[in-house]
Amino acid sequence: MRKACEELRCLLNWGYPKQSALEFVSNHHKLLLEERNILARTVFPDQLAADLKRRRVDPREVRGKELGIDGYNVLITVESMVEGKTLFLCDDGWVRDVSAVFGRHRITPTTQKALAELLNLLDQLKPSWFEFLFEKQVSWSGRLAELVRREIDKRELDGTAKTVSKVDSKLKGGYEFIATSDHAIILKHYKVLDLPSLLVERLGTQLLRM
Repeated sequence: MRKACEELRCLLNWGYPKQSALEFVSNHHKLLLEERNILARTVFPDQLAADLKRRRVDPREVRGKELGIDGYNVLITVESMVEGKTLFLCDDGWVRDVSAVFGRHRITPTTQKALAELLNLLDQLKPSWFEFLFEKQVSWSGRLAELVRREIDKRELDGTAKTVSKVDSKLKGGYEFIATSDHAIILKHYKVLDLPSLLVERLGTQLLRM
């Protein structure tokens, strides 16, 4: 895997398109689907990685500011942490999981635990207001947004949750700060918070660097 990552990183730095480079390296090393997914989510060309790193903000900057949260992206990552899975510290400095459950997400006791961790963290960060956004087209997203709103109200926090048609479009210009690890969204915003990274020590999460 590390050899495959090195080769993919070199090809990307030489300007090869990511999809074709990923397919070439994965086929060459006969990687399984999960291993290919690890490469896709963790390896970036140097210039892009540096650009993404520049958009990370110190969590203290969020205090008193509005925060938009990429709901599924952040929640699924924290669910993986709660379950004790190994996560990855990617080339761009972001913490990501490789569970690939988006679109098939279901509310479970793990969801409740992950949400509790996130809300406790947001209570400590103290944004002036925050909003979880979930893709409307994903099954059970309405119920998930309702669950999040109920837990927010229970804690008397200044925030809400809702479903929208296009989370990336909403996050692009609607908030002072956003929280996501989706690099396509990160590139559209200059003040991005990596919420799961702030829970690594508390949850005892192991991070791998490829």
